[in-house]
Amino acid sequence: MSYTLPQEPRTAPARLGWTAGRCDAKLKGMISRAHRFHGYNSLRQVYRHGGITRGAIFAVKSMPNPRRQTYRVAVVVSRKIHKSAVSRNRMRRRLYELVRELEPQITQPFDIVITVFQNSLLEASPHQLKSQLKKQFKDAGIINSKNISSSGK
Repeated sequence: MSYTLPQEPRTAPARLGWTAGRCDAKLKGMISRAHRFHGYNSLRQVYRHGGITRGAIFAVKSMPNPRRQTYRVAVVVSRKIHKSAVSRNRMRRRLYELVRELEPQITQPFDIVITVFQNSLLEASPHQLKSQLKKQFKDAGIINSKNISSSGK
């Protein structure tokens, strides 16, 4: 019979900014649970009845949802865009972070689906992505045009 020493609990690396032993630490780039879609049927409703605005790198499909208090957002990146899951997740995190920065300007409850169709999103500058997202949100009626010029960043 062999004896093994008890192992210390595994914790997340401190260099990543996570707290030791806590899985629910809020990471930069994540949106709160209240702003996420839950279940496929919710997305299906937006795909069927939502309006679309296309840009150079991604499309925004949205529809107002009067049954909710806040907006919900999903970022869809197909495996056809990039084979690597790491790269697809990086694309998602970049767009979620931009939506999080624009959150104060979203005044009405909307269901928003951002569909990426160019892998050039990985090389695009943050300023370029933010300006495209603002323009598409304005075209879709998600944010007002007067709120765009008042952003401090």
